[in-house]
Amino acid sequence: MDIDGTTRVVGVIGDPVSHSLSPAMHNAAFKALGLNWVYVAWHVVPEGVEAAVNAVRGLCLPGMNITVPHKKAVIQFLDELLPAAKAVGAVNTIVNKDGQLLGDNTDVYGILQAIRVGAKMDTVPPVVVVLGAGGAARGIVYALTTLPEVKSIRILNRTLANAEELAREFGATSSVTAFGLEPHAARHALDGCGLLINATNLGRGKLANISPLPDAWNCIPPRIVCIDSNYSPATTRLMEQVVAAGGVAFNGLDMLVHQGARAFELWTGMMPPVEVMRAAANARL
Repeated sequence: MDIDGTTRVVGVIGDPVSHSLSPAMHNAAFKALGLNWVYVAWHVVPEGVEAAVNAVRGLCLPGMNITVPHKKAVIQFLDELLPAAKAVGAVNTIVNKDGQLLGDNTDVYGILQAIRVGAKMDTVPPVVVVLGAGGAARGIVYALTTLPEVKSIRILNRTLANAEELAREFGATSSVTAFGLEPHAARHALDGCGLLINATNLGRGKLANISPLPDAWNCIPPRIVCIDSNYSPATTRLMEQVVAAGGVAFNGLDMLVHQGARAFELWTGMMPPVEVMRAAANARL
């Protein structure tokens, strides 16, 4: 990689951020297209978020990605929120448009592409269950409300009050209902469900062998499609359960790759080499 006076710099801020796969994905894409760009990871503590966002404008950077825990904190320092970011209340991508900082949420695009392209679902089932009610679930629920074929979104969460709050927020435009994460409620929510999306951290890292739906509950219906937002390890315990029940399961790598690809497009104005980005992420994993 040759760095010179015309190199464009983008990157991601987070705390922590050293685990991010985004540098590998984006730098592989820049190389594939012959772009004199570089993507780096910046470790930014909460007290430094304002300075980091101001640097996008001050250094004339094309933009920046935002990861946890800063996706909400950056909002107050931006000039405008695009529709997805406004609806979700979180920003994962900043675009510098002639000095105006626009906040977007490409996680929404990522889940829609994971459904349509990754899981090859031309038509999404009318009943979808989302596990979790945190930040990841917010983006997923909003994305699902944009799909006219989805008639019922059911949120299963350990803390019922949080699921109810999320259901109230997005229930104005779609049928969104809340359930507490316990055996009877899980069976009821999953009855007639065609798509199950895990937005919890159960299945990630040290929690890789834990599923939000214990085996003893016996609640996973056959022929269901599951998308687990976790991607490391490649096969989570929930995915194993779904396959054992006769369903099909996908991990979260498609979500990650497509949200990154959308950010790439917003910054460069070019179509991203998605398969190159996927290969780079896989290699780093």
